[in-house]
Amino acid sequence: MGKNFIRVCPKCGCTKWKFPNTISPSSSMINGPSFVNNVYECEDCGYIGIFLEVDKDKLGEFQKEFKPKRV
Repeated sequence: MGKNFIRVCPKCGCTKWKFPNTISPSSSMINGPSFVNNVYECEDCGYIGIFLEVDKDKLGEFQKEFKPKRV
């Protein structure tokens, strides 16, 4: 990942993430040693999986278009 990119949750558009507990089961993908470096956990919605990389300059535009509207 380059300096101008930021990881974004593909489910909710949040940029806050952490590394998941590799022992706990994942609901969205297989937790395994080969995925450890590519799997993140969203601190907002709890999604565990691969995050999208978005250009920091286009983050606001991306979140506006991608983030689902809450009812």
